[in-house]
Amino acid sequence: MFHDFVKSKLEAGEIKVRPAAVDGNGKIEIRASGITAIAVWFLSRKEKEQIAELARYIAMRRHRVSVREPDY
Repeated sequence: MFHDFVKSKLEAGEIKVRPAAVDGNGKIEIRASGITAIAVWFLSRKEKEQIAELARYIAMRRHRVSVREPDY
């Protein structure tokens, strides 16, 4: 439920996804506001990873770039 909502907001370009800057340890930072921020809070770790993969794919599609290493 929340995953689909956040996914639609990502596709609309309303949220930002990136690796956590401070002591990341593979954590994902999703910047959103309002109701979307609340929905992000309810996502599981696995769902956040899926959102990050989708964000990476969208970025590659927009810029037509090929990424070989798992970084975004």
